[in-house]
Amino acid sequence: MISKEAYLRKKDRLVRQFQHAKKNGVVALNKKTSNLFRTRKKRSNQIDVKDFNNVISIDKKNLIAEVEGMTTYETFMKETIRHGLIPSVVPELKTITIGGAISGVGLETSSFRYGFVHETVLETDVLTGYGKVITCTKNNRYNDLFFGFPNTYGTLGYILRVKVKLVPVKKYVRIVRERFTDIPSLFKGLKEVILKNLHNKQVGFIEAFSFSANEHYIATVHFVDSVPYLSDYTFMNIYYKSMRKKSIDYMTTFDHIWRLDTDWFWNSKHFGMENKLLRFMLGKWMLRSTVYWKIMQLNRKIGLHKSIHKLRKIRKETIIQDVEISIDKAGDFLEWFYKELQVPPIFLCPTTVVDKKRQFTFFRLNPQKINVNIGFYSNRRTKHGPAHYNKKVEQKTRELGGQKTLYSDSFYTPEEFWKIYDKKAYSRLKKRYDPDSTFRGLYEKCVMRK
Repeated sequence: MISKEAYLRKKDRLVRQFQHAKKNGVVALNKKTSNLFRTRKKRSNQIDVKDFNNVISIDKKNLIAEVEGMTTYETFMKETIRHGLIPSVVPELKTITIGGAISGVGLETSSFRYGFVHETVLETDVLTGYGKVITCTKNNRYNDLFFGFPNTYGTLGYILRVKVKLVPVKKYVRIVRERFTDIPSLFKGLKEVILKNLHNKQVGFIEAFSFSANEHYIATVHFVDSVPYLSDYTFMNIYYKSMRKKSIDYMTTFDHIWRLDTDWFWNSKHFGMENKLLRFMLGKWMLRSTVYWKIMQLNRKIGLHKSIHKLRKIRKETIIQDVEISIDKAGDFLEWFYKELQVPPIFLCPTTVVDKKRQFTFFRLNPQKINVNIGFYSNRRTKHGPAHYNKKVEQKTRELGGQKTLYSDSFYTPEEFWKIYDKKAYSRLKKRYDPDSTFRGLYEKCVMRK
C-alpha cells in the first residue's frame, strides 16, 4: 500500500510527462499488463503509468477501497482479503487491472447481484486529453464522463485512481452444482437460482458452464465458516473439468476467485498444459494467465502456429468473444451457437443492471432484464474467408438485441458500429475531454486497431 501523498506526487509527475508527450501527437498508454485479445499497433509516443499499481486505503467501516488504476486484481485482493473483504466484482484473471476493468467491461460471477465493475465505482481520477486530471462522480459536474467512460478503452482518458465498493466474505465457499440436459431447462434453472438468491448475501457467486447442447451445469457458491475438505485447482486439478465430476465442492474464497486463472479458463490446452505429465514436469510456475500471455505474445511475434497450420494445410479462425444477451433470448443464442460454431466449453455469467434509472452511455442493457454474459474462447477449422464466424457472432448478437464486448477482435463497418454506440454522445465527450484527439478514437482503436 502507499499513502495518498505518494499518489499525488506521482500524479503531478505524470501530468508533466503527458504535457511533454502531447506535443508529439497521439499519446498511448505504457503499462505492464494487457488483457486485450485484439492486436494493437505499438506507438513510440507513450506515457508510463506502470507505477500507478498500488492500493491506497481500505475503509473497513464503510466498505470502500481507494486504489490506483493500474493495480491488478491479484494485488488488490491480497490487501482486501486480509480484512475479510473483497471488491464487489473481481474479474477472473489475476492480471486484469481495475482501470482496465472500468474502461473495458469487467464482470464476474458476483455480477448477478452487483452488476459490472463500473457499477461498483464511486469516484475516479481521470487524466484527460487536455492534460488535466479531473475527479468524476455520478453527481458532480463531470458526471457525463463518469457514465460515459466505461467501454471506451482509454480513448477519453486514463484512470489514475478509483474509489470502489467492497463486500465482506467468509474464509470458505461451498459450491453446489446442478446438471441440465437441454438448453431451455438450463436458462429456466438459471433464472430461478438468481431470483431465489438475489438478496441472499450468503450466496456470493452464480455461474454456469455448457459443454454441449445436452450438457450444462449451474454452480451456486455459498459462503461458509468451515469445510470438510478443500479442493486445490492451482496445480494438477482443473477447475472447469470439476463441473462434471463433483456435485458438491469446497474451496477457500481466495482460491475460488482465481479458479479459472490457473488454466486461463481452458486455454491452457492450446499450450499442452492439460497433459498431466507436462503439467507435473513444468510445475505451478507455468499455470497462470501471466505466463500464457507471454507465450501467446511470443507466438504472435514469431508466427509459430501460423507456420504449423500452413505446413499442415489447415486454416483456423480464432473465436474469442463475450456477448451480453437477455436471459430470455440467451437460449436462442446458445442453440444457434451449437449449430454454427460448435467450440465448447462456454462460460455463462449472469448479470444485472444495478441502477435502473441511469444507464452507462456506451454499454446499455435493459435494466428490467436479467442478462447473461456468454463467453467462448477457442478456435475452429474453416474453409471460409477471414473472420467468417466472428462476423456471424456480431450479426446474431445484434439480431437478439445483445451487445458484444470490445476487448477482442471486432469487424463492424463504421455504420454498424455507430448504430450500436451513440456517436453523437461520444463526439460530445471527445470534444469536451480530448479536444485535440490526443487519444485515439473508439472505432479506430477497437475495430481498426490503429
